[in-house]
Order: sequence, then structure tokens, then C-alpha cells
Amino acid sequence: MSEPPSRGAERDLFRDTWVRYLGYANEVGEAFRSLVPAAVVWLSYGVASSYVLADAIDKGKKAGKVPSPEAGRSTRVTVAVVDTFVWQALASVAIPGFTINRVCAASLYVLGTATRWPLAVRKWTTTALGLLVIPIIIHPIDRSVDFLLDSSLRKLYPSVEKPWHLSGLELDITERPRPQGAAATVHHSQGRDLNPSASTGSMILSGSGPGWARLCLFSGK
Repeated sequence: MSEPPSRGAERDLFRDTWVRYLGYANEVGEAFRSLVPAAVVWLSYGVASSYVLADAIDKGKKAGKVPSPEAGRSTRVTVAVVDTFVWQALASVAIPGFTINRVCAASLYVLGTATRWPLAVRKWTTTALGLLVIPIIIHPIDRSVDFLLDSSLRKLYPSVEKPWHLSGLELDITERPRPQGAAATVHHSQGRDLNPSASTGSMILSGSGPGWARLCLFSGK
């Protein structure tokens, strides 16, 4: 008899749907800074910041639903919210926004000194360059923020909570009894491993200890 679908099979609104692109709103706003009023750019930061806050709250709620002793639930929820919020704030808003801002400012300056193109052409060229840079900087920034948090904030988490959030990805854990005598196995339900760059995947880790299997579910931005 097949097992019922796990919670991990559900789509994450903030990671697996179009909503995740709201996290890039401020980067697009910075790319268009030379063409639109400053209020539009700040509005894009508001959209991206709202996405970050909503995602952090969502991950906190999911962490609170995982079966565990009541005493550790508040800690786990706090860790999930803080880790998600800090990671997203840095990797999705602050660092990429600053990067696109500087790239566009530098390109507009260079075009102004090295060419005689009309101002409108220089501005549109700068915007195009800014938009092209966005997909290039995403993964390097993500990995840099991972390293930064692993070297600082995540060292402060209780050791039992550290696996709950990895590389800015949602990590959901549930436990169920392992059939007696079953061999320890590692199963990748979607053919993916624990590489933080994987966009989605899940795995079952059957421990060698008595009677428990741990189901780890990952979904990434």
C-alpha cells in the first residue's frame, strides 16, 4: 500500500510559485532608477520587504506545526522566522539592491564619459545592463550570505535547531516509526541530493538508531 503524500509535496507559495519573483522587485526597481521617479524605486523595496516578512512568518508557522515537545516549539519557530528573515533580507533585498544600484550608477557614468549617446539612450542602456546582471548575481550572493550566516548567526542557534534552515531553503522535518529490521537507506524522491543549489527535492534518512526515520523536505527559492 502506498504512503499518502507528505506535506513536502505541497507547493510552497513563497518558493514554488510566481510569488517568489516579488523578492526581486527592488532589483528591478534599481535597474529602472534612472528612468522612473524615486518613489517608484522605494515602492519596489516595499514590495520586496513585504515578501521577505511574509515568507519568514510562513516558515515560522510551518515550523510550529511539526510534531515535537511543546517546550522546544517556540525555540524552533523563533529560529525559523529569524533565519528566514535575515537570510532573505540580505540575499533578496539589501545586497542585490546595493549591487544593482552600483552597477547602474557606474555604467551610466562610463557611458556619459566614453560616448556621445543621447541621455535617453544611455539611461535605457544602463537599465538593460542592470536587468541582465540580476540573474548573474543571484547565486553568488546566496552562497555568500550562507557563508556569512553559517559563520555568525547560525552558530548562536541551539544545536538541535541548526538543521531546520539550510542555505536559505525551507527545511521541514517530521518523524515516523521505522519498521523493525528495515535497513538504513537514503532515498531521493525527486532524484536530487542535499546540494543547497538544488531548487527542490526531498529525502528520507533512515537512522541506525532504534525505530525512527527522519523525513527531510527541501524547497528553494
